[in-house]
Amino acid sequence: PPLLLPPPLPPLPDSVFSAALPPELAAAAAAAAATASAPSAPAVAMAAAPVAAVTAPAAGPSEAATGSSSKQRPVLSAEALAADDQSRVDRQESWTPVHEQQAKMDRRTFFHTEGKSHAYVSSASRPRGTAEVWDIGERLQVKVEDVHFANPRVRVMQGEPAPMPTMLKWPPEKFAEHILDVAQISFGDYWVWCAVGISANRQLYAMKRSNIEWAQAKVVAPPPLASPDEDVDNTYGASIQGIQLVP
Repeated sequence: PPLLLPPPLPPLPDSVFSAALPPELAAAAAAAAATASAPSAPAVAMAAAPVAAVTAPAAGPSEAATGSSSKQRPVLSAEALAADDQSRVDRQESWTPVHEQQAKMDRRTFFHTEGKSHAYVSSASRPRGTAEVWDIGERLQVKVEDVHFANPRVRVMQGEPAPMPTMLKWPPEKFAEHILDVAQISFGDYWVWCAVGISANRQLYAMKRSNIEWAQAKVVAPPPLASPDEDVDNTYGASIQGIQLVP
């Protein structure tokens, strides 16, 4: 079938295009037309504002000779220089070099290297003590390796007879000047020697670390048991590995 098209629209009347604009739009259109038809105004050069000249201060005799304009450094007195040097020395003394920190050995490394002989031993190879009973007040020599600790912690810097770093540098003769208070602790069918008191436990720790073989000792009364009804060990063993160091 043939394609049917709608009839064309009638043209718009000329009155539509010649209708007068509103007063506001007519005034704006007239102003725009006047601006477009007017000749361009000549460019006006703006005078730059005068800039105040900055005058540098006159150089002194020394600066004029050297050509430098930097400020002169203040002169410090001898007392101020001495105080500054002392502060530098204090800062250097308080700073620990890295190689010295690396040279220090922690507990784990110590008991696996040079302190391996001080570590725990099996019950089969542990010394059995003695079957002989001693009276309180008697003097004797005890083997340092076999003496047990009565305290679980040992102070490093506080307490008698001296700070721990000092005792670790003592020769055997210096240790022999101090009497170690020990008591006999029963482990059923045998007895062991145990250091009694804070001073004796500190001294025993230093002697074990210094590999002192024998100690001058005096027999004292054993310490009271904390829990006599419980089946617990009456000492903290003869190894320094189980002893905690505190400041």
